[in-house]
Amino acid sequence: MRIVDAVTRTVPLPTQVVDSNAALTSSATDALAIRAAQTDQLPEGPSSFDVLPDGGFVVADSLRERLVLFDERGKALKRIAVGTPPLTVTAQGPNRFRFVSATEGTAATVDADGCPNASCARTVSARRGSRRLTSPSCKNALAIS
Repeated sequence: MRIVDAVTRTVPLPTQVVDSNAALTSSATDALAIRAAQTDQLPEGPSSFDVLPDGGFVVADSLRERLVLFDERGKALKRIAVGTPPLTVTAQGPNRFRFVSATEGTAATVDADGCPNASCARTVSARRGSRRLTSPSCKNALAIS
């Protein structure tokens, strides 16, 4: 029997403690938003991450309604506005991400430019209760199904 030691590493990611909704409007920052806990409440902040094939990370920054891509050392590479608080995120390849909306419990897929598909073609309506979102980097609607 061969025993393989687990390989672990710690990667610091930039964070910013916010105390109001006004501080959340600055999505130009690379820092992930964290809101301190209030009485009888848990703190709020990034809810999920996935490791990319190149060793980088994609993080669901739910307070700023975006996905943030980081390299393997924790340097922010890209911010993808998704228009809804992402609860979970899963990498579906190096430039494709599936997330679930925390407010609606519905899923959507975007590429690294925030488009619902690689060519930014207009999406079709999803099933019942669907909502259409527009990414700032892609002029077409993002269908949440």
